[in-house]
Amino acid sequence: MSLFKEVKAVVSARQAAERYGLNVNRAGMACCPFHDDRNPSMKLDDRFYCFGCGATGDVVDLTVRLLGLTSKEAALQLASDFGIGPPENDNHQDVVRVKSTKTKHERSEQKVVWAKNAQTKSVKPDRDEVWADRATLVLCDYHSLLRFWETNYAPKSMDDDWHPLFCEALDRKTFIEYVLDEMLAAGKSEYEELRHCYGKEVERIEKRLERYA
Repeated sequence: MSLFKEVKAVVSARQAAERYGLNVNRAGMACCPFHDDRNPSMKLDDRFYCFGCGATGDVVDLTVRLLGLTSKEAALQLASDFGIGPPENDNHQDVVRVKSTKTKHERSEQKVVWAKNAQTKSVKPDRDEVWADRATLVLCDYHSLLRFWETNYAPKSMDDDWHPLFCEALDRKTFIEYVLDEMLAAGKSEYEELRHCYGKEVERIEKRLERYA
């Protein structure tokens, strides 16, 4: 199990909010820290959603915004604060990453172009390169779908039930962004390790996308 999954399985957004200074009432409502909120408009349970400004996400997203951290830093902070040990077989933690001056969006677009261009190259890429190209396209498509679900299936009032696709978006988006960051920062020598870590996950996502093709 990855660090992200381990943290989200153990810590709720409500627990993190209380840990980091928000006053959550018995109904699970708090004043939203992301806009001028005088009456509690943020609902917190496993996830959070503000009916005032629309801020939403899981426990990692909340920690990112409250503490000003990256997603990985937030997951590590939560693990430290709630006594969660390092997950077993999380080999990708040891993979060295090279920092880039490009934004995530720019790197994502570039990687997709590389993946499409690879189909026209005369030099046959190796197995791990082929997998990395396909995996990046799959993850980008799924991330776009999650963003659509997060916007279009968001609850309109506090009495609305949360749509399953909205919940999936909150639960999965941060993790997918993390994996994409890993993929987009990786070099060819690291593809085999990433395929070992995320190969089955990408296969599950690809099957999930087939339902919405």
